[in-house]
Amino acid sequence: RTVRRAGRRRRGRLALILLFDQFPRNIYRDTPQAFAHDGLALRLALDGIAAGVAEADRGSFAGFLDYAVRHRDVVRRFGRFPHRNRILDRESTAEEIEFLKQPGSS
Repeated sequence: RTVRRAGRRRRGRLALILLFDQFPRNIYRDTPQAFAHDGLALRLALDGIAAGVAEADRGSFAGFLDYAVRHRDVVRRFGRFPHRNRILDRESTAEEIEFLKQPGSS
């Protein structure tokens, strides 16, 4: 019973993370509101990791590692996601413009 309850909590947390991360991206596409709930999704994810929730699902998430690493590298390089500049009314640097011309950059 406790294991079942823990599984429901994990799935509930994942559902909320997806809700806050993906729904606004699609509902508010091409507007700044598309990213307005990122902080909530991040907080839920980090709290879950800190609570050890992700350990039970580690195998399920392994496939997302490459995707996450590539995103991390973009933020390390530019301090932000350059493909969001237009939507968020930010000026792109020359380096970001060149990066965005590359296949798969956004």
